[in-house]
Amino acid sequence: MYVEPDYPYIHRELAKHGVTLTLLWEEYRRKCYDEGKKPYMFTQFGEKYRKWARVTKATMHIQHKPGDTIEVDWAGDTIPIFDSVTGEQSKAYLFVAVLPCSYFAYAEVCGDTQTENWLNCHVHAFNYFGGATRLLILQNCDVFQYPV
Repeated sequence: MYVEPDYPYIHRELAKHGVTLTLLWEEYRRKCYDEGKKPYMFTQFGEKYRKWARVTKATMHIQHKPGDTIEVDWAGDTIPIFDSVTGEQSKAYLFVAVLPCSYFAYAEVCGDTQTENWLNCHVHAFNYFGGATRLLILQNCDVFQYPV
């Protein structure tokens, strides 16, 4: 018999800075093993929490101050680009910058994710928004390949 997670506790903890579902699962799993009980694996733990949150309409409201932060990333998979003259297909990358308070967004397509394009996209986004924010939040830094 599996031990049911404490969903309200998980929900409260996730609202705290730096707390992730993985950390909470590890805590839950350790507690179960210490008590000689059987925990759910991470996938089921996450699915059960998300189902609980959906059914109970539990939401975490994140307060954003206008103009305080901008979130940036290369979005998703590559985009196929077709040359109308030659018919050749190439791949492109989509840079996205979002002001999370207003959901005001800027997007730009680039041929690669090299540093020059990364920096130029930021400059273009700041020009588009009419200035820079106090904080710049990078969503997925591990996907970038920097030249050695």
